[in-house]
Amino acid sequence: MLRELPVALYCGAFAGMTSPLVAGSYSFIILAGLMSGIILAISKTSFHGFGGKLGTIAFGGVCCVSLIIYILN
Repeated sequence: MLRELPVALYCGAFAGMTSPLVAGSYSFIILAGLMSGIILAISKTSFHGFGGKLGTIAFGGVCCVSLIIYILN
């Protein structure tokens, strides 16, 4: 499990690079990081050998959280 921790942290770092115009608070970044981690866990066995997997997953996490917040407001 500790072998895969740096990959998850790196993916969360990509989610943390969200523009302040999109992410209005630290709670948004935390939720986006958690959502990216969930997506990473789900897609663990797919997309082997494809570049940009972690960045795409982080983008998906930010988009999902943005959509959820938009729907709730």
